Amino acid sequence: MKLKEIVGQDAINIIGNENVEVLGITNKTDEVCAGYVFVAITGQNVDSHTLVPDTIARGAVAVVVERPLVGVRAVQVVVKNSRIALSKFASAFFGHPERKMKMIGVTGTNGKTTTTHMIYHILNSSGIKCGVVGTSGCKWEGEELNFGMTTPDPVDLEKTLYLMQKDGVKAVAMEVSAHALDLEKTASIVFDVAIFTNLTRDHFDYFGTMEKYKEAKQKLFWPSKCHHAIVCTDDECGKELFDQIICSKTSYGITQAQNEIESIKLTKSGQEFVVKNNSLEQKFFIPLFGDYNTKNTLAAYLAAKHLGIPSQKALSCLRHLPKIDGRYETFFKNNGGMVIIDYAHTPDGLQNLLESAKQIADSEGGRLISLFGCGGNRDTGKRAQMGEISEKFATFSIVTSDNPRLEDPNSIISDVVEHMNKFSYVRVANRADAVNLGVKMLFSNDVLVVAGKGNESYIDINGQKLNYSDKETVKKCIDLL
Repeated sequence: MKLKEIVGQDAINIIGNENVEVLGITNKTDEVCAGYVFVAITGQNVDSHTLVPDTIARGAVAVVVERPLVGVRAVQVVVKNSRIALSKFASAFFGHPERKMKMIGVTGTNGKTTTTHMIYHILNSSGIKCGVVGTSGCKWEGEELNFGMTTPDPVDLEKTLYLMQKDGVKAVAMEVSAHALDLEKTASIVFDVAIFTNLTRDHFDYFGTMEKYKEAKQKLFWPSKCHHAIVCTDDECGKELFDQIICSKTSYGITQAQNEIESIKLTKSGQEFVVKNNSLEQKFFIPLFGDYNTKNTLAAYLAAKHLGIPSQKALSCLRHLPKIDGRYETFFKNNGGMVIIDYAHTPDGLQNLLESAKQIADSEGGRLISLFGCGGNRDTGKRAQMGEISEKFATFSIVTSDNPRLEDPNSIISDVVEHMNKFSYVRVANRADAVNLGVKMLFSNDVLVVAGKGNESYIDINGQKLNYSDKETVKKCIDLL
């Protein structure tokens, strides 16, 4: 493919031969090979414009830069924003696969994985071959890839979309993180449907303030980025966003929405609820628990309906949802004690999870035991909040590690328990030991919540990702292996 076919009209200037043949594109120096285009990005810690000579020595035939460089022996493509260029040029290199499929983007602090997997299940069950991209990896019929992040970097993302489209995928349900939006990872994609689930405290280590975090999320709903918006208006940010959106849109939630959830009823196998739209009522059942999952369900249903899936077909698919790996997964001890494994790792996520689990424990006359930790080298402000939330809703808390990274696990735990009553918790820094203790404590009517890691298969300690799984640890503890 010629360079000019990749660049199109998105360059300010091209210095050199625009007809040079391109064999690949990357922003990572160690991936550069002969015939590649290297995209230089001004990052928070490194300006890779300084690495351009190294990439030319490795065989780069062209470099994308935000300013012309002196003494460069390769073609220079000068652009205003290298991050946007990386996304758009990667899309062009792989033939714009996102334009050939229905793209559904889901953003929000919580609920992205569950909502995308619900859409994935509904569409595939309805005969529309669908892929999913998110925290649990990239998946479509018979294939699975994992890049270790919620939204893959642009080249990995476009290559994955190309492989999906080549395999006959017609729609993609995709988690779009705030980081991805801020870093322009999806600049090439115009979403057919964009969903907003909620906005609560998270990622302050990166964004610094709630306002900047909110601004990043809102980018998904710019008129140039989506055709139809589905917005939960249960929080103030959702209400504000909904009022600002000028494309076609619909709102959902438990209060003051076009699609309102009413009459939530727990059963032993899941939840029944009613959705009211004006005078119309629709009855739902899902094999999941928690008010937040009724909202995730409604978002997925509305997206499927917008894409042409008949209501009754969507409702039938939702009744038979498969387990979502690491999201409210349940296991039972031989004596009947219940374990719930979930990815909840924010104050709001933990509160929603514990509120739901408490309903189950209270209905059985049992205790709720909360097991959780907080990540190291991340937002420290949420640690004490999560400790207070656990103490409020759980009978007893086991405070442990959750990817301490380069921090001392015991120091993190001290931050978590700062405002907790010393008789309401126990500290167990080793997560496997903490899970073992939690399972041993379970009586027949008790519920143990293991929160924070979900389906992660590692724990990050001192910069090393060591093999660890909450699920496998729980199974071993309750003799299911």
